[in-house]
Amino acid sequence: MCGINAFIPFNDELNLYGEEIVKLMNHELNHRGPDDSGIYKDDKINLGHTRLKIIDLNGGKQPFFYQDLVLVFNGEVYNYEELKEELVSQNYKFNENSDTEVMAASFSCWGMNALNKFNGDFSGILYSKKNAEVTFFRDRVGVKPLYYSYSENGIIASSECKAIISALKKQDASYRPKICKEALIDNMLYGHALAPFTMFADISALEAGSYITLDLKNSKIEKTKYWDLEVDNEYTNQNVCQENIASILEDSIRLRCKSDVGHGLMLSGGLDSSLIGYILGKQNNNCKAYTIGNRSEQNVKKSFVSGSDIEFANIVANEAGHELFICEDIENNLINDLREISLAKDHVVTLANEMAMLKVFKEIKGNDTVILSGDGADEAFLGYFMMINKKITPFYSSESSKYLFGMFNKDFLSSKQAESIAWSNFENRLSDIDEKIKNSKQKLMHYLQLKFTLPYLLDRADRISSNFSLELRVPYCDHRLLEYVFNVSDKLKFKKVEKKLLRDSFKEEFNNDVLYRKKSVFPYSNSDYQINLLRNTALSVIKDSIDNDGILSKIYKTKFLSLLFENNYLFSTLKMFAGVFLYSSTLMSNNITSFFR
Repeated sequence: MCGINAFIPFNDELNLYGEEIVKLMNHELNHRGPDDSGIYKDDKINLGHTRLKIIDLNGGKQPFFYQDLVLVFNGEVYNYEELKEELVSQNYKFNENSDTEVMAASFSCWGMNALNKFNGDFSGILYSKKNAEVTFFRDRVGVKPLYYSYSENGIIASSECKAIISALKKQDASYRPKICKEALIDNMLYGHALAPFTMFADISALEAGSYITLDLKNSKIEKTKYWDLEVDNEYTNQNVCQENIASILEDSIRLRCKSDVGHGLMLSGGLDSSLIGYILGKQNNNCKAYTIGNRSEQNVKKSFVSGSDIEFANIVANEAGHELFICEDIENNLINDLREISLAKDHVVTLANEMAMLKVFKEIKGNDTVILSGDGADEAFLGYFMMINKKITPFYSSESSKYLFGMFNKDFLSSKQAESIAWSNFENRLSDIDEKIKNSKQKLMHYLQLKFTLPYLLDRADRISSNFSLELRVPYCDHRLLEYVFNVSDKLKFKKVEKKLLRDSFKEEFNNDVLYRKKSVFPYSNSDYQINLLRNTALSVIKDSIDNDGILSKIYKTKFLSLLFENNYLFSTLKMFAGVFLYSSTLMSNNITSFFR
């Protein structure tokens, strides 16, 4: 996990300040790469990199130079050793043991087709001096982020929006970013702004499985999608499917253990992380495992949203041979944690369990650098939305989400406009997908889980972990596994028991009490004290915006919101109906708006 930056002005005058601007951007991303940093500059382009050392601690320095290519990238290519052997057979020479050198040689050998050979989580910028082209690329699933701002003045790109904003302000001291309406709508529907939208109207996110090529000769850009989910088979034999799923997942975990600094495990005690824990033990990749919860609740009967998974985390750690570390600080510093997460994400906080994630990552920092996580299993194996009995719309996650549009200030965005935008963007995003997906409710719902819901989970995982200089790896997001499961017969996937196909793939091999346990969410505090603290903070933020004509008042009906938070009955209704908005509204003025000011 690293940070990458690019400042590419379209006139010579701006380029005079290029190195200074990239230094500033590198500084903004120091948390992503505290071990080293580097800059490349010529008369056309400025590239920056901050490095977290994981593979080949003595090599892999970036920007990396290979023939006429200059490369900066963030993330890992897990199959770099296999690719290296293939390149050596074609007479390519290597001077170090890094995946960086293999990536650069791969681009030299296969051009952008190399992206189809990589098994990894990455985003990067490749500069070809010979062709006077710059290519911005991102991994198939979108595990690693890449943002850019494209204007008549040039392109600025980075792993995080905050670095781009700093560069734009350096160019023009009067610059202030503007909020993106589409991003706010996406956030209400999917928990996060979906690419190409970000919270900032003049900053775009590169879509997963895509790359953009900039021709420096004419300053034009061209976007290419190189990967998407497709229906190219139908696997119907249950035993064979289960064997293949087990094999692919085990290989994915093996690959994601490649590290010269060791690895750890996020072990919530739920099915997804528990399976990773068992497989790591089977492969003799024993490690430190980290969980969060209240020890006093570990034997308490759980509901879907309460209780503790420590009991199951202990079982898995003991049976698989891991050393378990338990973080019990689940309630303290709620408001400060909310603000820290929002600033780390350049986005509002969506779900309460993001605070628990923050606390676990704080605990891990200094003990481990690479962490394996179970993110993506619910979307790959249908942990939700197993039964599809209605028309699929932009509101598939919650039909009631459309009513949140009524919170918008009419001068900013009416409910009718918001719903129209939601439908338009939904249809545009699905316009060029495989017709076999469009024509099947089950396939379409599975597609939405992987392409609309999963991006939020991957973004929060990357941004909150990188805030503590950690690299989070997600074995369930190996493209081979996603492609295979997507093509498994819907009859085998859509069951009354969520993720039954995944559970059955390892039945009898590991503890069935863990494999077939009831589903629960990642723990978080929902005590009355915490809710009231959040409520009072939200009310204070709203009233401050009303008194000072703040950004909340421009976006939302703040007088109505004030009433919702003040009135006990209305607030109780709001808690049940609009939990996402409850957290979002608390943060909007104090955190995201610090950028707009």
